[in-house]
This record gives sequence, structure tokens and C-alpha cells, in this order.
Amino acid sequence: MQAPYEADAEGRLVPALPAQCPLGEDGSGCRVGVHHWRPRKTGPGFALAVARCHAHGCTFTVYPPGHVPYGRVPVVAVDAAGRAVRGAPEQRWQPTVFGAALDAAAGQRWPEHGGPWHRRTQGRWLERGATLLGLSAETTPKRAELIASALSVPLLALTEAARSYRHAGRSWVARAAAVADVLRRVAVSASGGVLVSGQIGGLWGRPSRWDPGGGVLRAVV
Repeated sequence: MQAPYEADAEGRLVPALPAQCPLGEDGSGCRVGVHHWRPRKTGPGFALAVARCHAHGCTFTVYPPGHVPYGRVPVVAVDAAGRAVRGAPEQRWQPTVFGAALDAAAGQRWPEHGGPWHRRTQGRWLERGATLLGLSAETTPKRAELIASALSVPLLALTEAARSYRHAGRSWVARAAAVADVLRRVAVSASGGVLVSGQIGGLWGRPSRWDPGGGVLRAVV
């Protein structure tokens, strides 16, 4: 579950704690509180709240918008409060998992060894980015149609990018260029569709976000 994180009076990032757990149909019977804090060296880079619903007996991690379980970097270009990052695609998507593809498209290979990110990581993230955008060979035509809709990208453009990606062989630059081409077509308002495309591709479950203003748990669309 995702919820916006904001700095408290002491400067610590804390979430707008959901009043509803993933098992609560309407939240009316939920009793949610912070169970403990989980330090993170990667991913958001700050401790995440692990909440527990005493009514339903379930425990769940509250992730900031744009982050997914076990992710080391966000998959969507938003800040901890869920505000969209503005600017050119190369600026908006660089801090996300797609930064690997953007670097490769520009001919930049990460170091072979050493440093927080290395070449094998870049290769894995390039493949992950292609999967999220529906470019991999495992993407069925039906899934490609659903992903194009989630990202508000023309299906023909996504299909052509997928063809370029699959025909690029072992060329990182060519494959990354196909990923970058799709990213340039994803509007700021539709960037959250990457979370939906991850669900479509079977990478994670249905994404949901707590809306503190409305006091409801919403599906990410």
C-alpha cells in the first residue's frame, strides 16, 4: 500500500497513516496503527512505517508513492508526497528504474565493478524497464494493449517500440533507445500508469494508495 510521506516537526518523514488495511472492504472495521519502522538503505532511503490492523490481524508496509516492494529505486517520477516531478523526460525519469535505460541510450555504461550501481544492475534494470513498458518478448498482444491504455500511449507507437527492442539483439543502446522513445510519450499525468503496467505484467499485485484528503483507499489508475 502507498501513502504520502511528509516531514514532521523534527524533520522525520512519516506517512499519512491509512485508516484502512488491505483486507478492509470499506475501512469501517479497521483499527490501524504503526507496528514498527523498517530502515531502508536503498529504495526511498528512509525508514518505512510497517502498519498493523488489529481488527483483521494483518501487517503491511506503507510505501511512499512510486515505490514498490523490494525496489531499490522508484518506478514512477514522483516525490515522497506523491507530487509529480516536472521537466523533460530525461530529467523526470532519471532517478527511477528507467535511469538505466536513459544512460544506456546515451551510450553511458555503468562501472563494471564498484559503486552503488554497476553494469549488471544496469542490464537488469534495462530489462525491467522494457517489461514495465510492454516491450519484452513475453508481453502478449492483450497485455500490450492494456499497458498502452494505462500509460496513455498510442498502441501503434508502443508496438513499434517493442519491435525495435526485440530486433535490437544484444545492443544495449538500441534496446534502451526503444525504452526512451516510449518514456518520451508518457505524460506527467499518466506516469502513475507504470504501477498499473507492473500489475498487468505480473510483477506485483494491484497497486493502491491511501488518500488522506478523502479518507479512502484508492486503486492506482
